Amino acid sequence: MASQAWCQKEKVKNKTWFVRILLTVFYRTVEVISDMVFWFIHKKREKTILPAIDNLLLLESASSLARKIRTQKVTSEEVVNVFIGRIKAVNPIINCCVDNRFELALEEAKKVDQLIQSGEKDEKTLELETPFLGVPFTIKDCFSVTGLRYTAGLVKRKDIIGQFDSDVVALMKKAGAIILAVTNVSELCMWWESNNNIYGRSRNPYDTNRIVGGSSGGEAALLSAGGSPFGIGSDIGGSIRMPAFFNGIFGHKPTRGIVSNYEQQPVAEKVLQTFLVTGPMSRFCSDLMPMYRILAADNINKLKLDEKVSVSKLRYFYMESFGNIPLLSRVHPDLKEAQSKVVRHFQRAYNIPVEKGQVSVGLELLKFCVGQSNYTLPGILMGLFEKFSLPSTHPTAVKMLAMCDELRRDIQELLGDDGILLVPPHPTPALYHNQPLTKPLNAAYTAIFNVLGFPVTQVPLGLGSWGVPLGVQVVGNLHNDHLTLAVAAELERAFGGWVSPSPVTSEEVVIAFINRIKAVNPIINCVVDNRFQLALKEAQSADKLIQSGEKDEETLELETPFLGVPFTIKDCFSVEGLHYTSGLVKRKDFIGQFDSDVVILMKKAGAIMLAITNVPELCMWWESLNNVYGRSRNPYDINRTVGGSSGGEAGLLASGGSPFGIGSDIGGSIRLPAFFNGIFGHKPTSGIVSNHEQQPVAGQILQTYLVTGPMSRFCSDLLPMYRVLAADNVKKLKLDEKVSLSKIRYFYVEHFGRNPLLGRVHPDLKEAQMRVVQHIQRTYNVPVQKMKFPKLYHAMEMWSVKMTSAGNPPFVAELAMRKGQISLIAEFLKYCVGQCEHTLYALAMGIIGEVVPFFNASDVCEDDQNELLGDDGVLLCPPNPTASFYHNQSLTRPFNFAYVAIFNIFGFPITQVPLGLGSWGVPLGVQVIGNLHNDHLTLAVAAELEREFGGWVSPSPIS
Repeated sequence: MASQAWCQKEKVKNKTWFVRILLTVFYRTVEVISDMVFWFIHKKREKTILPAIDNLLLLESASSLARKIRTQKVTSEEVVNVFIGRIKAVNPIINCCVDNRFELALEEAKKVDQLIQSGEKDEKTLELETPFLGVPFTIKDCFSVTGLRYTAGLVKRKDIIGQFDSDVVALMKKAGAIILAVTNVSELCMWWESNNNIYGRSRNPYDTNRIVGGSSGGEAALLSAGGSPFGIGSDIGGSIRMPAFFNGIFGHKPTRGIVSNYEQQPVAEKVLQTFLVTGPMSRFCSDLMPMYRILAADNINKLKLDEKVSVSKLRYFYMESFGNIPLLSRVHPDLKEAQSKVVRHFQRAYNIPVEKGQVSVGLELLKFCVGQSNYTLPGILMGLFEKFSLPSTHPTAVKMLAMCDELRRDIQELLGDDGILLVPPHPTPALYHNQPLTKPLNAAYTAIFNVLGFPVTQVPLGLGSWGVPLGVQVVGNLHNDHLTLAVAAELERAFGGWVSPSPVTSEEVVIAFINRIKAVNPIINCVVDNRFQLALKEAQSADKLIQSGEKDEETLELETPFLGVPFTIKDCFSVEGLHYTSGLVKRKDFIGQFDSDVVILMKKAGAIMLAITNVPELCMWWESLNNVYGRSRNPYDINRTVGGSSGGEAGLLASGGSPFGIGSDIGGSIRLPAFFNGIFGHKPTSGIVSNHEQQPVAGQILQTYLVTGPMSRFCSDLLPMYRVLAADNVKKLKLDEKVSLSKIRYFYVEHFGRNPLLGRVHPDLKEAQMRVVQHIQRTYNVPVQKMKFPKLYHAMEMWSVKMTSAGNPPFVAELAMRKGQISLIAEFLKYCVGQCEHTLYALAMGIIGEVVPFFNASDVCEDDQNELLGDDGVLLCPPNPTASFYHNQSLTRPFNFAYVAIFNIFGFPITQVPLGLGSWGVPLGVQVIGNLHNDHLTLAVAAELEREFGGWVSPSPIS
């Protein structure tokens, strides 16, 4: 009997093995034929290209738009109009918006603007009560919206109009958001291509021959195309995550039972309610959390959204595939490589292991999830599956349910309260239209997590070889949505997030920045000479090179990382064909005969020189004013200073007049302007970047104090730009070394003591720096030690001594172009009668150079800080005692720049980081200081602070 039973088992095993082989061969054959046929059908079909994004508002996150509306930087009516215009431009191509309420939305936007302008509620109250006040949003056509069609893609429902709002729409309206339109879905939301017989097929904005996914496909594609700031989807088998993946945006599938599914078609009952979830979708990860807070309503208490997450403290696991299952496609190499990059990022950045997951999905459980239950997937074929499915009381179905529970327990045990699982969202990127019919079960990669109930955030990871998005699912344990969202934010920072599907040419980019300069320069007076026509010709040449296909994308990125991107530089560097005055009247007719080293390096990297920007006279004051071009004005408040000497550069960058620029710094001339204008600036380690062909010329010793470095609105630009500028000296740095923020030692200094020559640090700046300290302490669970350096009391004297003893001609000789010296007394008399060619600032600087007492400066303070920082420390320090002050006020506090100048004589690398606006309405900030050659640490910390505190804030309405 035992022998017969064994024989019977072997027969079943052999039969199962044979069937498995047969299915595998059959399915792989169908796949190959399918891929060939669909490729052949579509290879000659033109991709319809989306119109270029022509308004910067379309590139703002919903959270950023809400802030700008509240602070009256832009009106809600302007925002709504812009998105209506974008929908009208892209919808004929991608067919995503199926009904709208444009006129009503505009009326509601006007009411929002009236409320804000009335002052009835202050900014904090508006943010607390209506966090998305005046921001438009969209939602898929399976939720009821009053007055809009409510079809769920079913012909029998084509004339049904929503009589009231679903719960999630009501919650968003309560938060101040304005419903704009509803978007296309698959028929009854049960397939992973958004196509129905009412509105037709939606098309992928990256390749209109490919699918958008389903059932939130219309929503995801519209968001990706810039037609809406954010939207709402629902997900019973991947209907948020697959469309988010195929369209390169972020989507969050919440923990089951958190967000209401009320008034959604088709109605989910009983167990299906535990599989169906409603959640947020956006181009920007930063929108998911605040939107989720709103959608969760009272259930937010079940979550831990306020809990700070230290990404370095999490445990990470990953699954490459669900195994060699016959009816599932193999995971595409592009997706494997993308996930491997994520794994390597966590290993290198945080020095933590990422384990390959040992959880087995199992062939039988997979069958259950996609066909053997009354409660799951998918689409048009669902009827067939249901017809032949087993009843839930059947022994096999009971076995599958038990396996499902076992798998849930396994994953819960694996993840605990600090674990993350990385999983491909699908075996392939977006397929061609109708191709899902040949690969119907691939949705299992997302569907399984609906059955298990876990929260999952879908994260974009750039574009693959097909020219469409790649991505990864970030899975957490029940109610650990805060972990998946934190990891998603980290991956957005590391890999760039959403990539616009709208093409852009270098010529278009250059024209846009030329137009911006023409719009803002009459107000801020920052650009002093330009080469617009030459820049346009160079942009056309860049476009021709790209279009020729002579070099592939990887080669272009490697050889010319900034190909076609315009940049600007301060007027103390030589630029061939442009004025080269350094703000000195005696040099007003000088024209650059060749390019300085840094300009050459940027051009070699493909960047296009656009214009030069204003400086103080001979770059030696901290307000950018001279008698050649006049005064530059702060874009946040034109009555205030832009700083100096890179003040014109910083003011232009803050105003959006240039993508990035180059400054120089001998006493804070990158950092002070970056601080006053709310942008990022990096002062490199001494001796790394060439200062060649810069006025005034620094002698051998001063060359160790003077540095040239990058400036930008965005921290992400500093590192790649620094690589270019460092040239061969990049080998002296550790820019490729991954930085674990939790492994850094942190210190901070509040002030330089009670020196009567230095102003006291303003409370706004103290508070801003303390927010940074608290963030680091809470997020990374590390101490931030308060430091006092008594010798910093003499910072100004030490800097002055180092400068005056460096062997360079005195400043009064520089003002005479080293042909003798000017007479300060004579020039002051001329100034009094309006006949002096020098500014009062230059004369004041001359006096300082003559009368500053020689202090016996030593390197003790420098040695102290070297020892303190070591190779793993950073020091936080105010960049100035106050935020930007009124014009000419610097004359009454001439020594405050000691807060930046002292670090020039030490040679330390420093990144200046913006921290929002203060009570004066102008930017706050902090210096992040590292030891010599540890620029990678200061840049990494700066990137973290940008992520946490938002970075640059636009000084003007975005239009």
